[in-house]
Parts: sequence; C-alpha cells; structure tokens
Amino acid sequence: MTINFFKLLNDSLNLPYEIYIIDVKVQVEPGQNYFYSDVVVTYDEHDNDPQFSSLIIEVLSPSTEAAYRGIKFAKYRQFLTLQEYVLVQFKQPGVEIFRRNQQEEGFFPSMFWAIPCNLNR
Repeated sequence: MTINFFKLLNDSLNLPYEIYIIDVKVQVEPGQNYFYSDVVVTYDEHDNDPQFSSLIIEVLSPSTEAAYRGIKFAKYRQFLTLQEYVLVQFKQPGVEIFRRNQQEEGFFPSMFWAIPCNLNR
C-alpha cells in the first residue's frame, strides 16, 4: 500500500518535494526518541530530514491504530512544518485526513472516505 502512495505522490508532486517510504525514521525529539512512518513528504530547506515533514501517511492495523491516533499524532503535531496527517484504515477501508488550520491552532479532521469494497469475490 505504501508503494501505491509513493507512486501517486511522485506522479503528482514536483520538486522540491522529497518523498520517503517504508519505515522512515522520524525523530520526534532532538537526540531522543523517533518513530517509523510509512510515507513522509518534506518541503523545507531541510528537505533531506524527515523531521521537517509536511505530510505523514500511516497505514493502520489493529495492533498500531491506538498508537498512531494517540502518541504518534501527539508528537507529530509539534512539528511546525507538518500540514497534513493521513491515516489509512486497512481493516475497514477508509482514509482520514487531518489538516493544520490556517491559524496553526491545531489539526482538525478535514476528510474521511469510507472505501467500499467487496472482499467476497
């Protein structure tokens, strides 16, 4: 799934965006902890450092959903460069997009798509 996001983003974004996929190490505190993210897009003068992410996409599983919605999102919200945080639900197909508002007061859900699919083909 992350390869599909990479392809979609790579086809639609131009330089100076950098796209990183599959277990990207994102440091959440200088010299401290870091998380692994599924897809990270940077657009910053530090564009080779995923800490300066403008977009982070996480693919949820039952074992990761609570952490991605909780502690990871709480830490990522501290990144001033982060504009969008996207959660992709695999078990019950859907996509949630959280965007930083214009006044930078926080992140708010901006979209949710339930993706209909038939697994009994």
